[in-house]
Amino acid sequence: MNAIFYVQRTGCQWEMLPHDLPPYTTVYGYFQKWQRKGIWQKIHDQVRHQLRQDLGRDEHSTVAIADSQSVKTTEKKGRSTVSMVVRRLKDVSAI
Repeated sequence: MNAIFYVQRTGCQWEMLPHDLPPYTTVYGYFQKWQRKGIWQKIHDQVRHQLRQDLGRDEHSTVAIADSQSVKTTEKKGRSTVSMVVRRLKDVSAI
């Protein structure tokens, strides 16, 4: 389990696990098996539940976050960069 947490914490590739940990094939095999069984989701849910309880919050979050990639901000679009360049070229050639 320490090896799985090491990968999650550092972001390293499975193959780059330090030599004092089990072989990456063994570690990754367990990770996949537990993922398929939903173990990680259960752990995550339990930790989140305990943390929210410790903070005195409702078990279920009531907040959602929307990023600017998924929220349309305006009906009109900005000018095309290509049309701006063409306009500048026309202005320069008129000189």
